[in-house]
Amino acid sequence: STAEEDAAFYRAGYPGLQDDPNAWDNLRFYRDEIPLRSAYPENARISTVHSTWWGNYNLLEHHCGWVQWLYPIRELGLNRESQPLTLAERDAILQDKACAGRIVKSYELILDFYGLRLVDHQTGKLQRTSSWEERYANLNSR
Repeated sequence: STAEEDAAFYRAGYPGLQDDPNAWDNLRFYRDEIPLRSAYPENARISTVHSTWWGNYNLLEHHCGWVQWLYPIRELGLNRESQPLTLAERDAILQDKACAGRIVKSYELILDFYGLRLVDHQTGKLQRTSSWEERYANLNSR
């Protein structure tokens, strides 16, 4: 499939996609019950990611297996050890205050990686960080 077809499938809400009713790993990860599964780093729970990976740009840049765990989508991503997000999981994560807070924290982590920060949780307003130029230069070098 092409990128255009993939984007259309995403925008249409993944028509015809059947969720596995036994798939709950994303919820369990966001509840801090299980670690992410990737080649490296191993055994990191969401609490560890948020508390020790923040600002560790080398780790975040060179070990991308964590991406599908922090930002799960409805289809299998590049990390084959992750699980596609089910609609039931999505709803459960959003209804759990601790999980919903961790979603925001994960968003703030990636914003920092890009040289941005969330200044208003209500409006979503962003602002550049003091390291934005370095972070943008890193993105543009890839």
